[in-house]
Amino acid sequence: MPRENRDPDYSLRLIAATSSILLFLLTLMVIWMVFSPHTPAVKVTYLTVNKFNITPREELTAVFNVEGILRNPNIALSLTYERLTLALWFGNFTISSVVVEPPPFSIRGHTHAPIRARFEVVGMQIPNWVASEIAVQQRFHGGMDFGAMLDARFRYKFGMESSKVFSITLQCYPLRVELPLNDTMNNGRLVEPSDCYVV
Repeated sequence: MPRENRDPDYSLRLIAATSSILLFLLTLMVIWMVFSPHTPAVKVTYLTVNKFNITPREELTAVFNVEGILRNPNIALSLTYERLTLALWFGNFTISSVVVEPPPFSIRGHTHAPIRARFEVVGMQIPNWVASEIAVQQRFHGGMDFGAMLDARFRYKFGMESSKVFSITLQCYPLRVELPLNDTMNNGRLVEPSDCYVV
Protein backbone atom coordinates (compact mmCIF):
# COMPACT_ATOMS: atom_id res chain seq x y z
CA MET A 1 0.00 0.00 0.00
CA PRO A 2 1.56 3.31 -1.10
CA ARG A 3 2.49 5.83 1.58
CA GLU A 4 0.55 9.06 1.72
CA ASN A 5 2.67 12.00 0.62
CA ARG A 6 2.57 14.83 3.17
CA ASP A 7 3.57 18.43 2.50
CA PRO A 8 6.78 18.90 4.51
CA ASP A 9 5.78 22.51 5.31
CA TYR A 10 2.27 21.52 6.49
CA SER A 11 3.21 21.33 10.18
CA LEU A 12 5.04 24.66 10.03
CA ARG A 13 2.06 26.35 8.38
CA LEU A 14 -0.29 24.85 10.99
CA ILE A 15 1.90 26.10 13.84
CA ALA A 16 2.15 29.56 12.23
CA ALA A 17 -1.63 29.77 11.75
CA THR A 18 -2.31 28.66 15.32
CA SER A 19 0.23 31.15 16.67
CA SER A 20 -1.33 33.96 14.61
CA ILE A 21 -4.81 33.16 15.95
CA LEU A 22 -3.55 33.04 19.54
CA LEU A 23 -1.67 36.33 19.09
CA PHE A 24 -4.78 37.94 17.61
CA LEU A 25 -6.93 36.75 20.54
CA LEU A 26 -4.31 37.96 23.03
CA THR A 27 -4.21 41.36 21.32
CA LEU A 28 -8.00 41.61 21.52
CA MET A 29 -7.88 40.72 25.21
CA VAL A 30 -5.27 43.40 25.94
CA ILE A 31 -7.24 46.01 23.98
CA TRP A 32 -10.39 45.05 25.89
CA MET A 33 -8.57 45.33 29.23
CA VAL A 34 -7.10 48.73 28.33
CA PHE A 35 -10.22 50.28 26.84
CA SER A 36 -12.99 48.57 28.83
CA PRO A 37 -14.61 51.41 30.81
CA HIS A 38 -14.66 51.31 34.60
CA THR A 39 -16.71 53.61 36.85
CA PRO A 40 -15.01 56.16 39.11
CA ALA A 41 -13.97 55.20 42.63
CA VAL A 42 -14.25 57.50 45.68
CA LYS A 43 -12.87 57.35 49.20
CA VAL A 44 -13.68 59.78 52.02
CA THR A 45 -10.43 60.41 53.89
CA TYR A 46 -11.27 63.34 56.15
CA LEU A 47 -14.36 64.75 57.84
CA THR A 48 -14.51 67.31 60.62
CA VAL A 49 -17.53 68.69 62.42
CA ASN A 50 -17.10 72.06 64.14
CA LYS A 51 -19.37 74.23 66.28
CA PHE A 52 -21.85 71.37 66.47
CA ASN A 53 -24.96 72.27 68.43
CA ILE A 54 -28.62 71.25 68.58
CA THR A 55 -30.90 73.57 70.53
CA PRO A 56 -33.89 72.42 72.60
CA ARG A 57 -36.01 73.62 69.68
CA GLU A 58 -34.21 71.08 67.47
CA GLU A 59 -32.25 73.61 65.43
CA LEU A 60 -28.91 72.40 64.10
CA THR A 61 -25.83 74.57 63.75
CA ALA A 62 -22.58 73.05 62.47
CA VAL A 63 -19.72 73.35 60.01
CA PHE A 64 -18.70 70.20 58.11
CA ASN A 65 -15.48 69.88 56.10
CA VAL A 66 -15.17 66.83 53.86
CA GLU A 67 -12.15 65.65 51.87
CA GLY A 68 -11.76 62.61 49.69
CA ILE A 69 -9.98 61.02 46.75
CA LEU A 70 -11.65 60.68 43.35
CA ARG A 71 -9.88 57.91 41.44
CA ASN A 72 -9.94 56.97 37.77
CA PRO A 73 -9.33 53.19 37.56
CA ASN A 74 -9.17 53.18 33.75
CA ILE A 75 -5.82 52.63 32.07
CA ALA A 76 -6.22 54.59 28.83
CA LEU A 77 -9.50 56.47 29.32
CA SER A 78 -9.76 59.86 30.95
CA LEU A 79 -12.87 60.86 32.91
CA THR A 80 -14.36 64.28 32.25
CA TYR A 81 -16.90 65.40 34.84
CA GLU A 82 -19.87 67.46 33.75
CA ARG A 83 -21.30 67.65 37.29
CA LEU A 84 -20.20 66.49 40.73
CA THR A 85 -22.48 67.00 43.73
CA LEU A 86 -21.87 65.86 47.29
CA ALA A 87 -24.67 65.54 49.86
CA LEU A 88 -24.20 64.94 53.58
CA TRP A 89 -26.90 63.12 55.55
CA PHE A 90 -27.78 61.55 58.86
CA GLY A 91 -30.19 58.64 58.76
CA ASN A 92 -32.46 59.44 55.80
CA PHE A 93 -32.30 63.18 56.46
CA THR A 94 -30.18 65.31 54.10
CA ILE A 95 -28.31 68.01 55.97
CA SER A 96 -26.90 69.85 52.95
CA SER A 97 -25.49 69.39 49.44
CA VAL A 98 -22.89 71.32 47.43
CA VAL A 99 -21.21 71.28 44.02
CA VAL A 100 -17.77 69.84 44.72
CA GLU A 101 -15.80 71.64 42.03
CA PRO A 102 -16.89 73.84 39.16
CA PRO A 103 -17.15 71.41 36.21
CA PRO A 104 -16.01 70.41 33.72
CA PHE A 105 -12.72 68.95 34.91
CA SER A 106 -10.84 65.82 33.88
CA ILE A 107 -8.82 63.06 35.53
CA ARG A 108 -6.35 61.09 33.42
CA GLY A 109 -6.24 57.29 33.41
CA HIS A 110 -4.84 55.53 36.50
CA THR A 111 -4.60 58.78 38.47
CA HIS A 112 -6.60 60.43 41.21
CA ALA A 113 -7.60 63.90 42.32
CA PRO A 114 -8.50 65.35 45.72
CA ILE A 115 -12.04 66.58 46.30
CA ARG A 116 -13.13 68.99 49.03
CA ALA A 117 -16.47 70.31 50.20
CA ARG A 118 -17.65 72.55 53.01
CA PHE A 119 -21.14 72.49 54.49
CA GLU A 120 -22.37 75.12 56.92
CA VAL A 121 -25.80 75.12 58.52
CA VAL A 122 -27.08 77.70 61.00
CA GLY A 123 -30.29 77.22 62.93
CA MET A 124 -31.52 74.48 60.58
CA GLN A 125 -34.74 72.86 61.74
CA ILE A 126 -34.33 69.09 61.95
CA PRO A 127 -36.91 66.36 62.66
CA ASN A 128 -37.37 65.21 66.23
CA TRP A 129 -36.21 61.67 65.42
CA VAL A 130 -32.92 63.00 63.97
CA ALA A 131 -32.16 65.03 67.11
CA SER A 132 -33.04 62.04 69.31
CA GLU A 133 -30.92 59.56 67.32
CA ILE A 134 -27.92 61.92 67.33
CA ALA A 135 -28.19 62.25 71.12
CA VAL A 136 -28.44 58.45 71.52
CA GLN A 137 -25.40 57.81 69.33
CA GLN A 138 -23.35 60.45 71.16
CA ARG A 139 -24.33 59.07 74.57
CA PHE A 140 -23.71 55.38 73.85
CA HIS A 141 -21.08 55.43 71.08
CA GLY A 142 -19.24 58.69 71.69
CA GLY A 143 -19.96 59.92 68.19
CA MET A 144 -22.29 59.88 65.19
CA ASP A 145 -22.59 57.95 61.93
CA PHE A 146 -23.02 60.35 59.03
CA GLY A 147 -23.29 59.41 55.39
CA ALA A 148 -22.32 61.06 52.11
CA MET A 149 -23.79 60.67 48.63
CA LEU A 150 -21.86 61.63 45.51
CA ASP A 151 -23.79 62.21 42.27
CA ALA A 152 -21.63 62.43 39.17
CA ARG A 153 -22.24 63.02 35.47
CA PHE A 154 -19.20 62.21 33.39
CA ARG A 155 -17.84 61.17 30.00
CA TYR A 156 -15.14 58.70 29.05
CA LYS A 157 -12.53 60.30 26.83
CA PHE A 158 -9.74 58.93 24.65
CA GLY A 159 -7.74 61.54 22.76
CA MET A 160 -10.28 63.83 21.10
CA GLU A 161 -13.09 61.27 21.24
CA SER A 162 -15.73 61.43 24.00
CA SER A 163 -18.49 59.05 25.01
CA LYS A 164 -22.06 59.93 25.87
CA VAL A 165 -22.75 61.29 29.37
CA PHE A 166 -23.05 58.66 32.12
CA SER A 167 -24.58 59.14 35.56
CA ILE A 168 -23.53 57.39 38.75
CA THR A 169 -24.37 57.65 42.44
CA LEU A 170 -21.90 56.56 45.10
CA GLN A 171 -22.72 56.24 48.78
CA CYS A 172 -20.21 56.54 51.61
CA TYR A 173 -21.43 55.04 54.87
CA PRO A 174 -20.82 54.88 57.74
CA LEU A 175 -18.71 57.97 58.35
CA ARG A 176 -18.15 57.63 62.09
CA VAL A 177 -17.35 61.00 63.67
CA GLU A 178 -16.00 60.96 67.21
CA LEU A 179 -17.88 63.62 69.19
CA PRO A 180 -18.90 62.71 72.76
CA LEU A 181 -22.02 64.28 74.23
CA ASN A 182 -20.02 66.10 76.94
CA ASP A 183 -17.45 67.60 74.54
CA THR A 184 -17.52 71.32 75.41
CA MET A 185 -15.60 72.24 72.22
CA ASN A 186 -18.33 70.67 70.02
CA ASN A 187 -15.72 69.54 67.50
CA GLY A 188 -15.48 66.08 65.99
CA ARG A 189 -13.30 64.17 63.53
CA LEU A 190 -13.68 61.13 61.25
CA VAL A 191 -12.50 57.96 63.01
CA GLU A 192 -11.30 56.16 59.86
CA PRO A 193 -11.45 56.62 56.06
CA SER A 194 -14.38 55.06 54.21
CA ASP A 195 -14.68 53.67 50.69
CA CYS A 196 -17.80 54.58 48.72
CA TYR A 197 -19.89 52.12 46.76
CA VAL A 198 -22.26 52.36 43.79
CA VAL A 199 -25.97 52.43 44.60
